[in-house]
Amino acid sequence: MHKKSIKIILLSFLVILFFGLGFAVYYQTELNKEKTGKDISEMEISRGNDNLKLGDITIKKNLIINFLSTDCLSCTQQLKVIGSSDFANQQILLLSNESSQIMDINLKRKGLINKPNIQYAHVNSVNFYKFFGTLSIPTTIIIDQNYKIKKTYNGFVNTATLMTFLNP
Repeated sequence: MHKKSIKIILLSFLVILFFGLGFAVYYQTELNKEKTGKDISEMEISRGNDNLKLGDITIKKNLIINFLSTDCLSCTQQLKVIGSSDFANQQILLLSNESSQIMDINLKRKGLINKPNIQYAHVNSVNFYKFFGTLSIPTTIIIDQNYKIKKTYNGFVNTATLMTFLNP
């Protein structure tokens, strides 16, 4: 009887886990569908003492926006990916709620300050994160030339996945 009870408990746990994961994937997919195609041109970011509308950035092909924290392990891994030579021809905008000074220090330490394709800015508005559907960090968003959201990745995304989407 004891073994039967353990089997029932384990089976119940697996069923709950399966439905929980299924719901999480469904919710994430629906959230991303809702954001795809949204215009970002009026969103404002801060660089030092200056505010800048995202529409003021000239997008050549795609703009990769990455929400991060410079002391987050997954974010550091994501920075290694998008800071690599594979993405040297891509426009990248790093956004964080960290101050510009903290970002300056940490990105300089990671060797990402003087790369011509990488810009960074401070974002302190909860509405900004809500607009983009940022559930976790890192979150990577690909924007097209018309300032529309093409794709959103919550969590770490590897080089192959990003490249597949950027170069179909």
